Amino acid sequence: MNVSLDGWSKSDTLVYTLPNSIPAGNYEVEIGIRHQESYPYRDLWLEIGHNTQDSLVYVTDTLQLFLADEAGNKTGDGPCGLYQCGLPYKASLPIRAEGSTRAFRIVHIMTDNPLTGISDVGIRLRRLESPMN
Repeated sequence: MNVSLDGWSKSDTLVYTLPNSIPAGNYEVEIGIRHQESYPYRDLWLEIGHNTQDSLVYVTDTLQLFLADEAGNKTGDGPCGLYQCGLPYKASLPIRAEGSTRAFRIVHIMTDNPLTGISDVGIRLRRLESPMN
């Protein structure tokens, strides 16, 4: 999902609604970040909420993602000062059967408002071999 070119405001919640075609099961979840060379920090703090088990209850986690190493070298691949990296969020997250809305909500909890240098944020799900009982 694209982040505004003017920066990512603290009030801009990114919402990812899962399609009904995603079957119930256990999934590995990865957060994808596309950031620019101009991103001023080594890390990115996010608050991630999901209602993948109960449509009425959001479980919220705080996640610190490192976008550069200790020497300041940006992580990820990309051309022309734009970097893309996938960072682990959950090793195994149960997702219930389709039917009601299942979603992820992401906001940044950095001091800057708006936060500049982040251009895209995404979620990747990979179904684990053993189905959920």
